[in-house]
Amino acid sequence: MSECTHATRILRFKIDSRGRYMYIYQCGTCHFRIEPWLKKSCLDGQRATPFDVQAESEAKQRHYEARRREWRSRYEQHLRSDKWREICRLVKRRDRGICQECLESVGEHVHHLTYERMGDELLSDLVLLCRGCHEEIHPHMTVDREAAKSFTSKWIPQ
Repeated sequence: MSECTHATRILRFKIDSRGRYMYIYQCGTCHFRIEPWLKKSCLDGQRATPFDVQAESEAKQRHYEARRREWRSRYEQHLRSDKWREICRLVKRRDRGICQECLESVGEHVHHLTYERMGDELLSDLVLLCRGCHEEIHPHMTVDREAAKSFTSKWIPQ
C-alpha cells in the first residue's frame, strides 16, 4: 500500500480484542490509516472518533482495482510488443509446437508459469499449451473460439 501524502488527518480509535482503546490517525481524504498506533498519553487532549472501517475497506478496494488495471494495461501492452512475439517464437520452437501439458495437441498459447518477470521473461517462465489445456488452467478466461483464433494468429507467430 502506498503511503498517504494527504494533509487531512483525523484522530480515530479502535477497541482491540482485549477491550483496550487503540488510537491512530486516519486520512480524511483517502481513508487509509496513518501509522503508527498512538499511546493515549500522546493525544494532548484531542478527542478521537471511531475508526471508519468501511471507508478504509472501500479505499483499499479502490487502490487494489487501480493497481490491477495498471498491471493489466502493462501486460496487454507487453503482449503487443515485438519482444513478446520473439519470445513466443522461441517458446514454440523449444517446445516443438506441441502442447507441453497433454503432449498431443498442437500448441497455440504461450502460458506464463509466473508473472514475476513480466516483460523480461525467461524462457523457463513460459510453456506452450493447446487451447484445451490452457482453458483448463484458466477456465474463467474461456473466450469465443473465433476471437481466440484471431488473437492467437496475431500474437503467436506460426
